Amino acid sequence: MRIALLSLALALLATATAAEPNTLAQVVFSRDGNIVVLDMRHGMERALTTDGAPPGPGAKTYGCPVFVDRDIALFLSWEYDDHGDVSACRLHAGVASDEPQVATWEDLIQPLGLGALPHDQIAFLELDGDEEREDPFGAELHVSIINAEGHVLPTDIATWYGDINLDRARLRVATEGDLLTLPRFPTDVSSWYRLWDLVEDAEIELIPEDLLGGVLVTGVDLTEFGVYGTLLALGEAAGMESGIYWLDLADQQHELLAAIPNAAGLSIDEDEGIAVVGTTDGKLHVVDLESGIVTYLTDGTDPDMLPAAEPEPAADEG
Repeated sequence: MRIALLSLALALLATATAAEPNTLAQVVFSRDGNIVVLDMRHGMERALTTDGAPPGPGAKTYGCPVFVDRDIALFLSWEYDDHGDVSACRLHAGVASDEPQVATWEDLIQPLGLGALPHDQIAFLELDGDEEREDPFGAELHVSIINAEGHVLPTDIATWYGDINLDRARLRVATEGDLLTLPRFPTDVSSWYRLWDLVEDAEIELIPEDLLGGVLVTGVDLTEFGVYGTLLALGEAAGMESGIYWLDLADQQHELLAAIPNAAGLSIDEDEGIAVVGTTDGKLHVVDLESGIVTYLTDGTDPDMLPAAEPEPAADEG
């Protein structure tokens, strides 16, 4: 995938020393306010940013990373003022090469969430117009789309987003383009994420009414064969375990694939049969989707995986 509007990123890509294609997935994630790429083939890490810090007064924090190409990851930066409020947001592209480089697209105003769409498009969340955030408890955010030519196209899709957190700002779209995940303000009866049916223009409820307030949806990934999620149980009364689930959109009879305490955020590679799952205490785990075996991977949050490279055919020797 190549995104025309990120010409700076493509210029970087043209001059960067490309990393050797991997035979297992790569994972991009956040750690201590910076963006890191981990090659699962041999465990080598590359830091795409080094000047970030955890959210707080005066900090610059990077997050919400998403692969859009074997060599390019997009991510956001939020800058905090002396009071700890978000004062500036930027969209960046980093090249996962032997010498990582970062480009910044300065023209985008205050992107608060991010996701890659089919057909070389990007989705992001923004405040309605250029208005300042006046309500201390949140704001209504709208989804806008940047098409492959670099034009910004507003939509009517909106979400109420109060607990602004870069680890909870991810947008995902199904391959068929019919489902969209949206971050939301988690209250005592809501979740970090909601699922929107783009065809019916309606929300798909993920948590049964009798479990509202006892279980939160802390991550959703949309694949060709189904929808996966991380659910966080807020106590034994919920009757469910925290972990990674295959989500039953019709009857809400979700199937537990692996129990993971404090599960929050995930990325699925169905070809390899694995998931990378985060937790609220900043740990990443690899899950074998068939066996349910969970293995600690590294410290970090909010993962996004790039599937393994297809092996190149052997050259004919004659």
